Amino acid sequence: MAEEVSDSRLFIALLVVLVIIAAVFIYALELNRTPEAFTQAWIEVYPEQVLSLEEFDCSFTINSHETVPTTYNYTISSQWEAYAEEKVLVQGGTLLEPNETKTITHKLSLAETGEHQVLITISAEGKENPYELWFWVSVDAPEGA
Repeated sequence: MAEEVSDSRLFIALLVVLVIIAAVFIYALELNRTPEAFTQAWIEVYPEQVLSLEEFDCSFTINSHETVPTTYNYTISSQWEAYAEEKVLVQGGTLLEPNETKTITHKLSLAETGEHQVLITISAEGKENPYELWFWVSVDAPEGA
């Protein structure tokens, strides 16, 4: 009988030790977790069709989930079939705090008729690869031109 009591106490002691080890392990995992840092960007407003030299709004949003204040530099450019390279339309930058969201709007115009790819390149300070957003816009000649 004494042996059964001793075995039962040993089993309970081992069970308590296992629960304590599991709790310490889970606590250590949670304690050492670092928040994930990332950025989201998307286009808010853009036209599908405009007239040559007509101003239009182009809006995009940057949502910073970085862990430190981050500077974002951006370039809005146009690629047209006749251009050998991209034509820069606007350049700028903004500073965002962690978990801050900002929408940026610029008035743009395109002179050449045809299909244009408008490219928004956003570079985050300290990040190697920029974020790229784009849309297509068809530029038509004004009536009577």
